[in-house]
Amino acid sequence: MSSERIKNWPAKERPRERLLAEGAERLTDAELLAIILRVGIGTFKQGVRGKNVYDSALSILRGFRGLRGLDRARLHDLLKVPGLGPAKVAQIKAAFELGKRVCSVKLTAPAFESSKAVADHFRPRFIGKRQEIVIAVFLNGQNQRLGEATITEGTPTQATVYVRRILEEALHESAAAVVLVEFMIRMVDPKEGDVICDPASGSGGFLIRFFEIVRQQILADADDQYRAYKTQLEADKKLSLDKKATMLREKFDSLQATLDHDKHGSRLWELANRCIYGTDANDRMARTSKMNMIMHGDGHGGVHHHDGFLNVNGIFEGRFDIILTNPPFGANVEPSDVVHGSDVTVSREAEKRYAEQYGDLYTNALARVRAAVGKPIASLFELPKGEKSKIKTEILFIERCLSLLKSGGRLGIVLPEGIFNNPSLAYVREFCENRAFIRAVVSLPQEAFFSSGASVKASLLFLQKFTEKEQADFDAKHREANAEVKAKHADAIATETKRIQDAVAVAKEAGETEKRKALQKELTDYEKRMAETITTETRALLKERFPYPIFLYEAEKVGITATGEQDQNELVPNDNMPPGITKTCLEIYQEFRRNPKPFFIGEAGQ
Repeated sequence: MSSERIKNWPAKERPRERLLAEGAERLTDAELLAIILRVGIGTFKQGVRGKNVYDSALSILRGFRGLRGLDRARLHDLLKVPGLGPAKVAQIKAAFELGKRVCSVKLTAPAFESSKAVADHFRPRFIGKRQEIVIAVFLNGQNQRLGEATITEGTPTQATVYVRRILEEALHESAAAVVLVEFMIRMVDPKEGDVICDPASGSGGFLIRFFEIVRQQILADADDQYRAYKTQLEADKKLSLDKKATMLREKFDSLQATLDHDKHGSRLWELANRCIYGTDANDRMARTSKMNMIMHGDGHGGVHHHDGFLNVNGIFEGRFDIILTNPPFGANVEPSDVVHGSDVTVSREAEKRYAEQYGDLYTNALARVRAAVGKPIASLFELPKGEKSKIKTEILFIERCLSLLKSGGRLGIVLPEGIFNNPSLAYVREFCENRAFIRAVVSLPQEAFFSSGASVKASLLFLQKFTEKEQADFDAKHREANAEVKAKHADAIATETKRIQDAVAVAKEAGETEKRKALQKELTDYEKRMAETITTETRALLKERFPYPIFLYEAEKVGITATGEQDQNELVPNDNMPPGITKTCLEIYQEFRRNPKPFFIGEAGQ
């Protein structure tokens, strides 16, 4: 590492001069930090222990594992770094905060309430233009502007619009979603025959990628079958060349028939028409999803404009092998959100087909929703604390997704991190633990969704629903653990309860109203406290008796910056992995699933 002072570097290589000449975006993280550190007079003007300011900045970044670690570092940890005094620490923290505020400006952009509002916003740009210009404006679910792109510039009288170009630009605007779609779908490992649903399908990213991956598997399998058959024929010395050619042609034709997209019952027809389902409450997003599916080869018939919490056509409880979704955060399902008759209207033909195919599973699911017409949507779920209580959409989507899964089905869902660590949401975590294996939790960087208009720190949760046998085993062990813990505390509870009740009786007899009320409150508080103790100890004992490994990963680079540009990606194998990363999160998870023992600290130390 060179200790030559920055001022002795060639002018075109100095960080500050490069920024002014080439723009800040061309500088490395270390160069940008060096500029901040050398502002004003301080230790870093001369470097530390023989290091120039660039090398010092590089050392700091390495010490805190990059920009994210530096941003999250506590003040007293920064002040321990040689040469970093209060002024320099304040400069670093201020720079990070300004960056966050710039990113958040996009989040508070006003919504376009109508097409006229869009026209009024863009009309000044077209003043003086002599040709037709087509601009695509990309909005989120709240009609807030995410971005825009000039699609084409035509003649004074016309401009050609290419739908594919608009969709490509739309996908680019949702770059964070594109990156995470690939990772999440690889984590659940889809196979031919799997049936997928996204109850908040948006632009259809999960459904499209599922279709592409499984279609490629089918085509590759057909190729393998053909090659294997050809090898078998070539090894048969009894057959003539003409006979072999005829048999090979027949095999080819039979395989092609299974790949005919338009042939009812073919492998690709089944994939496109019987394996892909999605809903979105936003009509515009549902149409976009359908169009995207058509552009990528079809599967759009299973996508509906419908409330994702309610069954529609082929979407009902216990049906799906895979659920992948990125549900809306922050909104509430209110008591005033009720099930309408139109929500459960099913054509006679569709109802007959699904009833014949799925029997009681379908008819019971349909009857359950029809019985809820006029009632709050929340009345269909267990997690809401009452029909008149509101509940966050992301919480209700967790229950909805688990209910849609078959036994053994896999779920991947994007959730705000508060779901995982907020004490008040422990009941949500326990709801999941009581029904499914928690396979993995992958924490994303704070800025992962900045470019898409969201500032909430999110994590990815991967669950696998218990099979019937696993659920029975879990329930039995839960009951046993609960009974043991209750028995353990029974005598103490009985003694303390009797003591307080006797005291209440004495106070009542003596006419001491205030004392009686205080004792009754003491009894209520004690009963509540002991109920919580029993629940906590039962959960701890249950985890000992129903153990399984959970994969945890904290990602720092997920392929996209806070401003939506491409970045290094440590989630899936790619050509731009962070330095020092030899295995991606996906590859490590796959190793973990095959054999988790080497990942345990105790095992590793032996």
